[in-house]
Amino acid sequence: MGPHLTNQAVADAPTDDRLVDRPAALAVRVESRPDTSTLDAWDRLVTRTSRSDVAQLSSWADVRRTAGYEPTFITARAGGDVVGDVVGDVVGGAMVLHRRVVPGLGPVAYLPLGPVLAPGTHRAEAMDAVCDAIADLARHYFAATFVQPMTGDQGVSDRLLQRGFRRSAAGIAPVASIAVDVAEPYAGLRSGTRASIKRAAREGVQVRRADATDLPLVAGLLAETAEHHHFSAASLEHLQGLHEALAPGGHLQIFLAERDGTPLAADVLTGSGGVLTLRLTGMRRDPETRKIGAAALLRWRTMLWARANGYETVDVGGIPPTAVDALRTGHAGLAARVDGRTYFKASFGGEAFHRPEAVELLSTPVRLGYDLIRRSPQGGRLVSAAARFLRGSRHR
Repeated sequence: MGPHLTNQAVADAPTDDRLVDRPAALAVRVESRPDTSTLDAWDRLVTRTSRSDVAQLSSWADVRRTAGYEPTFITARAGGDVVGDVVGDVVGGAMVLHRRVVPGLGPVAYLPLGPVLAPGTHRAEAMDAVCDAIADLARHYFAATFVQPMTGDQGVSDRLLQRGFRRSAAGIAPVASIAVDVAEPYAGLRSGTRASIKRAAREGVQVRRADATDLPLVAGLLAETAEHHHFSAASLEHLQGLHEALAPGGHLQIFLAERDGTPLAADVLTGSGGVLTLRLTGMRRDPETRKIGAAALLRWRTMLWARANGYETVDVGGIPPTAVDALRTGHAGLAARVDGRTYFKASFGGEAFHRPEAVELLSTPVRLGYDLIRRSPQGGRLVSAAARFLRGSRHR
């Protein structure tokens, strides 16, 4: 069992080199305020690890601070016995985000699309060490902890289940999506989508990368789509926070489709680990914009840009988990088996996939109340709202 620290200690600076007692090959630290060299090493690990996500970059913590979240970093460094790594390199870790929600209870924490683990012979040991640290934090410092491992890391879910976590349906990150291999972007492009792309080009639609001065236009398009689909839109302030935190490192890309100077559609994407991921999308809702295929041309040009700029994959954004099997059975009759947004995403080809099982560890009072609430339809909606709260920002 790790040392007992108060909730205030966690909120301020939970740092203890003894939190996880590991062999000499790995040195594990848990810190709220790592020094600059540690943050730089952590960010290098995230950006260089295949299929990683910006939600584990230290700059993402700046985005989440606007909603009251603070980070705690777990880092595992290579020791002298690890072959193939430079001694002192960060070879694994996680950024856990947490905030107080209910007075009198400990903070609620979530780990989106992590931990991050470098490839190599030491990977299993690093996974064990980081999972030990996550479990220790969850037991001693947080009222509730939710973890969604990154793509391909079912081993993380398995290890945390062995450490007392349980399967979670909280939905702190998209659990299913479609990945398009941009090395061969034409391979899965549907004929109807090809026609829409050509039509938009003939109609004079132009696609360009947007900059900070375009953010009000982008926010307006996002708001139109949000209103149409009855969900809360990302605000201009949220977009500005994303741009300020992620754009300097090249981790944010925004593409804008226009005709005769009029904005028609926008995609907001983040990039890390060779993957460009669609985060937000917006479009004018007038029939003419839909008819000319502006959204199809926008998505297509974005994919071509990704290929030209070193990305391997475009993740077209979350889809319902039930849609994965529907997409894998083929295109025949697909429109009747999935919703319109999923059908459009699938029209660019790609492979539908599930992420590893999400897991959670709740303190006894929180678990009892949580389980009681989610048994009712109203409680299910409350849990869904709480998940959106964890993922979103106070501006949304």
